[in-house]
Amino acid sequence: MAALRPSRLLAIARKEVAQLRRDRRSLILAFALPVFLLVMFGYAITWDVRDIPLAVLNEDGGQRSRQVIEALEGSTYFSVAEYLTSRRGIDARLRTGGVAGVLIIPSGFTQQLASGQQAPIQLPRADDRRHARFHQACTAISTVLERQRTQRLCSVQRHNIQHA
Repeated sequence: MAALRPSRLLAIARKEVAQLRRDRRSLILAFALPVFLLVMFGYAITWDVRDIPLAVLNEDGGQRSRQVIEALEGSTYFSVAEYLTSRRGIDARLRTGGVAGVLIIPSGFTQQLASGQQAPIQLPRADDRRHARFHQACTAISTVLERQRTQRLCSVQRHNIQHA
C-alpha cells in the first residue's frame, strides 16, 4: 500500500468539506452527535457507587460486627435490603437479583479482632454476569471498613493523649 502524500490528503479533506456544505444533515450529524455523546458520557452516565442493595447475615452478633453493619448502613454506598438469620436461601437471593451481594460476618469475628488477628468477612456472589457491580461492592466495603478502622484508631489515640 502506497503512503498517503500530503497533497492527496489535502484534496480528500477539501472534497469532504465541500460534501458537508451541500448536505446539511451530515453537517449537523458530524458536529451534534459528538456533542450529544460527550454530554451523555460526561453527565448522564455515572459510575458512582450508590445504594447497592445488600443482605446481611451477622453470625457473630458481637459489638464489632454490629459496628461494621452500622458503618455500611451509614455510608451512601449501601442500603441493607434485608437481614438474614441463616445461610439458607442465599443463592436464591443472589440469582433473583434482589440484592447485589450477601455480607456474611462469621461467628468469632469480634474475638478475632479483639485478639489482633485479621477477621474475614464474606461476600458471596452467584455468577459472573454482574462482575462489575460485585467489584464495586467489594471496593466500597473495603473503603467503608478502612474509614471505620481509621476513625477508631484516631478515637483511641485521642483518649490516650495526656495534657500537661
